[in-house]
Amino acid sequence: MKKQGSRSGFNAYLMKAVLFDRVALIQNGKFLSINTPQGHCLKFFKTIVAREVIKDAFIIKRVVQKDFVEDVYPFGEYHHVVMKDRSGEPLLRQFIREHNNEHAVLQTTQPDIEDCFIALMKN
Repeated sequence: MKKQGSRSGFNAYLMKAVLFDRVALIQNGKFLSINTPQGHCLKFFKTIVAREVIKDAFIIKRVVQKDFVEDVYPFGEYHHVVMKDRSGEPLLRQFIREHNNEHAVLQTTQPDIEDCFIALMKN
């Protein structure tokens, strides 16, 4: 997979978090989780499919409405599509093919600390 694009601001702090022994993920002054950077990611059990950012926002809006998709969010040069379960990835690939995007780059990716933080914020 191509290197994911640079991120700035708050996201840059999350990228640097992997350099520390322990990281506290905090939202609105409340601790969501304290763990090692790797420990945070080990608690993320969902499949993530990275899809190159496209100009056709219509497809992304349709993807997020699918029953097999839990979440979609921008991630550098990609959108991360989080599946509800393992059966979601082939369904996503089929959906993209059916909508004339057979050349779309879709790759399963490992969660990083930003993915974990987003999931914790939404729960």
